[in-house]
Amino acid sequence: MKKILIFTLIFTLPFISFSQKRSKKNKSNADITAVKSNYEFMIIKGAEVEMIDESMDEVEKQSLARDVSTERKIKRLLSPRTRLIVSFDAGDMRDPQIGELMRKSNEFRTMGAAVKEAAKYGWRFINSNVVSTVDGTVHYFYMKREK
Repeated sequence: MKKILIFTLIFTLPFISFSQKRSKKNKSNADITAVKSNYEFMIIKGAEVEMIDESMDEVEKQSLARDVSTERKIKRLLSPRTRLIVSFDAGDMRDPQIGELMRKSNEFRTMGAAVKEAAKYGWRFINSNVVSTVDGTVHYFYMKREK
């Protein structure tokens, strides 16, 4: 029995060691080259805050807040009294077109107007996220264009 066990170990040892992959020590690592992207990316960020009438007194504000009629809710969603602030984030890109978009950002009343203006400079809409908070709504529009 002892001889059979020794022969089994002797004959299986080459198979066990052969199945393990050995790494080559002298092979150099492949050179990593930086591939430049063919696209530029930009994020249009729009912060929307609800405007409160300064002329309203506290009683009117509270009655307006308690008014939960369906028609009132629909009107508030369709034409909200909000202030929109738009910013264009293009990362490290220092392009005169981005500066022009930033100068025009105060004129935009809707996010659609901001996207339309960016489209004039070759930017294409990719995706969007809308985050609703207690203070307001933040829109993130992701844009790209070819270099």
